[in-house]
Amino acid sequence: MDSRAGRPVTAPVLVGRDPELAVVKSLLARVADGGGSLLVLGDPGIGKSALVQAAIRRARDRGMRVLACAGAESEAHLSFAGLHQLLRPVLAQAAGLPAGQREALLTALGMAGGPAPAVPVVGLAVLELLGAGGAPVLAVAEDVHWLDASTCEVLAFVARRLGADPVGLLGTARDTELEGNPLAAARLPELRLGPLDPLAAAALLDARAVLDPAVRQRVLAEAAGNPLALVELPLAAPGHYDGADPGGPIPLTRRLERAFASRLPGLAEVTLTVLLAAGLNDGDALAEALAAAGRVAGTDVPAADLTAAVTAGLAEVDGSSVRFRHPLVRSAVREAVGLARRQAMHRALAEVLAGAPNGRCGTRRRRRPGRTSGWPRTWRRPRAGPPAAGQP
Repeated sequence: MDSRAGRPVTAPVLVGRDPELAVVKSLLARVADGGGSLLVLGDPGIGKSALVQAAIRRARDRGMRVLACAGAESEAHLSFAGLHQLLRPVLAQAAGLPAGQREALLTALGMAGGPAPAVPVVGLAVLELLGAGGAPVLAVAEDVHWLDASTCEVLAFVARRLGADPVGLLGTARDTELEGNPLAAARLPELRLGPLDPLAAAALLDARAVLDPAVRQRVLAEAAGNPLALVELPLAAPGHYDGADPGGPIPLTRRLERAFASRLPGLAEVTLTVLLAAGLNDGDALAEALAAAGRVAGTDVPAADLTAAVTAGLAEVDGSSVRFRHPLVRSAVREAVGLARRQAMHRALAEVLAGAPNGRCGTRRRRRPGRTSGWPRTWRRPRAGPPAAGQP
């Protein structure tokens, strides 16, 4: 949306994802010759779904049938929920399966009674069903990290046996949330999506919004190459800068909150407290964040309390420094807690910094008068994947 004239601005379907599209095209070309699989990995909002949608369009243009399912955190405990979603359009063809496979599949999907079937038998039934029509098929599984374990086991079984039938499997996942997932253990070919490079990021932003130059630079800095952020931040930026402190962070939209704050509720309270200290601190000194968190918690807080945040892909600890994987995680943490907790942490940080020589610690930059928190002046982009572009 043009922030000054209110005119919609049409963005390209994808920006700068040519190398990734080439990988997808290669997968689709192999399907007709005997199938293949690909697991697309990346952070929230990095463009996984956009790449999948491009693959689906290209598959249909090639005359392929597309079957799809998507993991949902609320259904992750329901056995074979994802498999039922994937196969529902073709379940009528299950009547042509061998009796044992048919009964195993229908039992797994809750459509027939009997004891729980063995995964290999269900997997064979799925293979037969996908290849039954003879036409090429692309099976898409999005958000694999939220798919139920039974579905992931079956898909892993299927993926390891592709090669005789014209069937392709394309999945997406957050790589930081795949620990113990059967599809991760299957060692499928992987495509890791990294952030957009500066030129592609600017192109995507300019295609979606016309912003004041100063606001544009702030959005580019805060988005740090994340396509979803480049699309969503301009929706909040114009109103935010109407008389607002230009040093403060742009608030997150609901889509950004869902993307970057979804892993916060599962963290221990002390871990969230350390993240809040790091999020409100202008520097990246781990000792400062731990000391401030300890003052708020009323007890010593060790660096080990950040382990869960590192495992979840929210933060990185490098020697004496703690950094967020993406600047918007910092914003999500600040917005996830109430005003009282932020104020308490500001007081704790002030007390910690007052004890440092000259009120500074390490490479800390002195705060501007009246500035309590805001966007970091510098940002070291996480070391993740090749710089590429796409949009959510």
